[in-house]
Amino acid sequence: MPIVTQIRNSGVKIISVGLNQTTEIFSDISDRLFLSSTYNISANISNEIIELICPIPPPPEEPMGTLCSQNSQNAWLDVAVIIDISNAMSTRYLSEAAGQLDTLFRLFTIGQQPKHSTRVGIITFGSDATVRESLINTTNFDNLQTAFFDITNFYDPNDKGGNILK
Repeated sequence: MPIVTQIRNSGVKIISVGLNQTTEIFSDISDRLFLSSTYNISANISNEIIELICPIPPPPEEPMGTLCSQNSQNAWLDVAVIIDISNAMSTRYLSEAAGQLDTLFRLFTIGQQPKHSTRVGIITFGSDATVRESLINTTNFDNLQTAFFDITNFYDPNDKGGNILK
């Protein structure tokens, strides 16, 4: 898993959300793993992710500077969403996942402007991984929303998948 090591060595935390998962298949590549037994991201998982991104620190004795905002619209993040498009999924499940991602990322300011913008990339995988949207492609929420719902176009019922951990 050299790519995971490279990513971590550059200071990135890997947070994985396994939809329709009950096993910790991604535990080897994740710094924090959330599992959902359905194709829904619960409010608890969403809140825990936001807390991981910007934890509430104890108040300093003598405040200096600005504390990390608990307002997700002020988050300054680079996020890669990795989606299984193999025959383990279906267009229905991919559409449900797109709706969940749409709901989650509505909480963030999507864009390319420094300070308080979140950039989102999309990678799909089955037998091979493909970058569908790089971090610089999504310039606003509307672009991102379209990209999420376009994922169903890449579903391949003949792809047996299995290469995400290679």
